Amino acid sequence: MRRPPHPLFAALLLLAACQSDPVTGKRYYSPLGNDYASQDRFIRENFIAELRVAADGGLLPEPEVAAACAEIFERVAAAVPAEHRRGFTYHFALSASPDVNAYTYGGGRVHCHLGLLARCNDAAEFAGVMAHEIGHNSHDHFGQGLGRERIAGSVIGIGGIAGRPGRKLFESIGGLVAGVTLVQHTRAQEKEADVRAVEYTLRAGIDPDGTARFFEGMERDFGDSGREFFQTHPNPGNRVKSIRDHVAERGGTPPAALRSTPAFDAALARAREVLPYYERLNAALAGDDPEAVGEAAAAGSLALPHHAAFHFWLGVVHEAAGDRDLALQRLRAAAALDRTNVLIPVVWSVVELSAKNWTEAELAASRALAILPYLPQAYLVRGLARMRLGRTEEAFRDFDTTLELLPKGERRELEEALKANVPGYGAR
Repeated sequence: MRRPPHPLFAALLLLAACQSDPVTGKRYYSPLGNDYASQDRFIRENFIAELRVAADGGLLPEPEVAAACAEIFERVAAAVPAEHRRGFTYHFALSASPDVNAYTYGGGRVHCHLGLLARCNDAAEFAGVMAHEIGHNSHDHFGQGLGRERIAGSVIGIGGIAGRPGRKLFESIGGLVAGVTLVQHTRAQEKEADVRAVEYTLRAGIDPDGTARFFEGMERDFGDSGREFFQTHPNPGNRVKSIRDHVAERGGTPPAALRSTPAFDAALARAREVLPYYERLNAALAGDDPEAVGEAAAAGSLALPHHAAFHFWLGVVHEAAGDRDLALQRLRAAAALDRTNVLIPVVWSVVELSAKNWTEAELAASRALAILPYLPQAYLVRGLARMRLGRTEEAFRDFDTTLELLPKGERRELEEALKANVPGYGAR
């Protein structure tokens, strides 16, 4: 039996895990270092980026829109002073979620939802939100949140676009989507990030009042609650006035400050064209109405044929209705269009297996595992497909991996089922 650590040793370990806020110098506890390398490693080892893509309903397949947004994001990121950066490389992703939200999960990674982009009126408003999220990284609010809430892992659960389930519909084919817990910021941290937003937009030559204008619109339309944005961004109160006070303290908005660009204005117009199709689909999924989901997905697939989400949900509807051939057509189309959202190949693999398309089921499960290598369901599907293809040893290895990844209670039940139903597996 291992002896408990000496109290002094435990105290030294705790001290070793203490960090200093890179901007304010205040001390805090974090299970991670506040340097880029340690946070990047944590994100990569836990596949947090891949989990967030799935939870947000996939990346928005509009390259010109994403490029125009990334250009503004990178301009802001380049303005972050060296003493705040700590060697960070900043990453931007634009998701297809219609929810009004943007967030960071450390490591310089910022995700923006389509719904938030469409609410912006110009590049300066968008830049202000991006600078705010980068500011959370500058203060290492991610690490502070991990230490405060003692969370450092992922949560597997049912979900769909923007994490909304369409639960009855989706459970009918036994699929899963992966999501990851997000650190909840405090009001004090929101104020700190607002100050950095003003600083970074000014340094980038962008109108710093864009930050205030964006929050002014949010407060006017939504108040302090009722939208996902305020779940991860609690309103510190008097936010708009506080931001404008910071702008005034720094000399006000320079006359030549950038307010927008033609490329961003075009991207904003396109985002507003696309958004209603995702809003309609999300509303149908939230209502668990297969007919409404089918109608919304069909409309989206006609208007936006290169957007995988609409093909995917049409496939789900067809499978739930027993139209397997049509389901597979749509799921295969979705998989061809999107290789980043793990939800698509997971569901595709299950339907191919149900259709006894062993080779396609193996391919789909392998595609899921290429995105997220610890999904026990994908190993199980691939193992079952490989058994049917006569590749017994490969199948057994997949079954072994499935059991290793499952919780103990589920592991015992599945192991008994495999031994009872898979020839040779129990005799090894």
